[in-house]
Amino acid sequence: MVNTTLPNRHLLLMTLGLTYITIGMLGALPGASLIRLASNTHVSLEVAGSMFTISACGSMLGIVLSGFLVRSIQPKYLLMLGLFLLGSGSTAIALTSLFPVLLLGQMVIGLGFGFLDPSLNTIATL
Repeated sequence: MVNTTLPNRHLLLMTLGLTYITIGMLGALPGASLIRLASNTHVSLEVAGSMFTISACGSMLGIVLSGFLVRSIQPKYLLMLGLFLLGSGSTAIALTSLFPVLLLGQMVIGLGFGFLDPSLNTIATL
């Protein structure tokens, strides 16, 4: 009888790969929908473009915080925190018509990205 289950390591790597693909899709989504986001929040495209700067600042802050927290918190918990932040920010962006809430959602998404990247890399190398 042949065992058809994948070893845990392969399953983990496949899950991490799918997580990276999902992160990539969520990262590209605001650029593709910028015109719609600007019209929903009643701001110009130039002003709406500032959400990319806010997201990058959130990502930088998340990476720095993740670097400090990885010594005291296991990477899987940082991964869960990053996924929670990513989901919360995405939900806020999808449900809002206010530009400040959109910016806050982008900041939270950036924080989530900042926690996800280092934790995924740490988990993959353990």
